[in-house]
Amino acid sequence: MSVFNGARFLRPAVDSILSQTLDDFEFIVVDDGSTDETARILEEYEDPRIILQRNEKNLGLAQSLNRGVSLAQADLIARQDSDDISHPERLNALVSFLDRNPETGVVGSAVQWIDEESRSDKVWPQGLDNQEIQQLLLRTCPLIHGSTAYRNYVSTMLVVTTPGWSRARITTFGCAYQRYGTWSVCLRSFTGTGNMRAWLLSNMRPNNRSLRVPAFSML
Repeated sequence: MSVFNGARFLRPAVDSILSQTLDDFEFIVVDDGSTDETARILEEYEDPRIILQRNEKNLGLAQSLNRGVSLAQADLIARQDSDDISHPERLNALVSFLDRNPETGVVGSAVQWIDEESRSDKVWPQGLDNQEIQQLLLRTCPLIHGSTAYRNYVSTMLVVTTPGWSRARITTFGCAYQRYGTWSVCLRSFTGTGNMRAWLLSNMRPNNRSLRVPAFSML
């Protein structure tokens, strides 16, 4: 998880990971040069599963995610943003899905938007299996970025240079967060992709009620 001046929603985001029913994980958090209360909040946690890194200056999402992925020791990597809340069963569900589908390199899920008045709206993923997702890539991006998990080996498969970003490993989903074209190249570079119908993630950005949009628009 990369965070920049995300103190407002940071505690529930971190707590949702530390409260997972699957507890065998490392939680890599990169503070991307925050100037608000982010650093203080993160330092209050004493959970040994948290691996905290701090950038001396703001490097942006792509480079911060690349830094986090470079530290990952596990075979599976799950993404979450600092304004997301993971369902307690999220990691367990993702691991189970990838164990049952060894050909799958990356998987996403449905997401629930929550606004400041606690109103909610669910966004269902477009395309469930690899064939549907590959077809959808012709016109849209079928994965919701913050909901994804992928196998560690994927992060070493492809390196690209995208205008506006420094050279970055695409499969950290840093460049892909802003560039549909980069997502397209990424998802076509390995054989298995998938989406789960299950709602495993909530996003807490303000005014989310107005974001009744297809999945690709938030990437």
